[in-house]
Amino acid sequence: MSQNNFDGSDDTSWTDRAECEPMLDHEAQSVDRDSTILTLDEVCELIRKDPTRIASDREVARELYPPEEKIKVTRRSPFGVPLDCPVVSLEYIGTLLKRRPDLFEDEEVERGPTMRKPSRYLRRRDFYDAYEAVLYANRFGYVFNVELTINWQRGGYLLPAEVQLAQRDFNERYRKLCAYLKVTPLYHIVIENSSTIGYHAHIHMHFPHKIQPKLIKWIRASLLCPDGKRFPKSEMKLRRHKDDHTRGQWYWFRYMMKGVDPRLTPNERIIRPAGATFNSEAGIKEYSTGPIVIKRLWQAKRLSRRQRWSKGYRPPDLFSQPFEKRYGNDEYLRSFTDPLTKPKKV
Repeated sequence: MSQNNFDGSDDTSWTDRAECEPMLDHEAQSVDRDSTILTLDEVCELIRKDPTRIASDREVARELYPPEEKIKVTRRSPFGVPLDCPVVSLEYIGTLLKRRPDLFEDEEVERGPTMRKPSRYLRRRDFYDAYEAVLYANRFGYVFNVELTINWQRGGYLLPAEVQLAQRDFNERYRKLCAYLKVTPLYHIVIENSSTIGYHAHIHMHFPHKIQPKLIKWIRASLLCPDGKRFPKSEMKLRRHKDDHTRGQWYWFRYMMKGVDPRLTPNERIIRPAGATFNSEAGIKEYSTGPIVIKRLWQAKRLSRRQRWSKGYRPPDLFSQPFEKRYGNDEYLRSFTDPLTKPKKV
């Protein structure tokens, strides 16, 4: 059967919404005479020289730039600087320095992967995001039928930063392979940190059953260790199914989600049975996946929440369905009887 069209934009936001969202104000905004204002170049220069004094040294600021009564503001840049006035509050820039010190680094500074605070669990919203993404793909007739596990640390990638870079490189090369074979790149990935094998990735992807041997050949040829040698076959495991194998899809999905936070919120404790956890109520395993300092959940941009809403897709709620229908094939069957878009031309 022909599958449905799955095109979508890959636009993503590049910074924090709270820092870049324009603030419109058609009236004049007052600036307190006691507040210190500097030109942006002067502030950045002071910050680079002595970041510890910038939040409190007002005398230096008054000598460099006298305060003004009012500043007319129409729009503000990500730094909080009015676009029609080259001054900025010294207190604001000091606060911004603590939140985003990378904004004040020179362009020549080499930036590596962003390390996060160690997390114990997969976030609840990541679980819902992955669950709805699978339903969304099923709604278009795509089933996640390839299960791949890569033991990155046993393959020679010892540091978390190395694992993150290796995973990014794998994702990019996989997207290029899909473009070459004219396959829609659909996948989601969960990173775990086992006490026995270290950092490893569970990858769930859609790949047409007829050309899956090409995928296997590509994985074995393209996965390399840091020293350039072939990645050990014993440190990667792959299972594949037919294009309509929804039962295997949900089995692997529930296994991947075993590290989700099991703790119930106060409101959930009211409506859930005593002694229950989120995992037991959702019907997934509960297992510790170790502390992680890099991103836990990765997924294709075509499965993002923005793409789902742009297509007008509203997934069924997990807990509003009978347990036997939560992980079923209803959405996959609907892709043929009630498609969201016109089918592809074959």
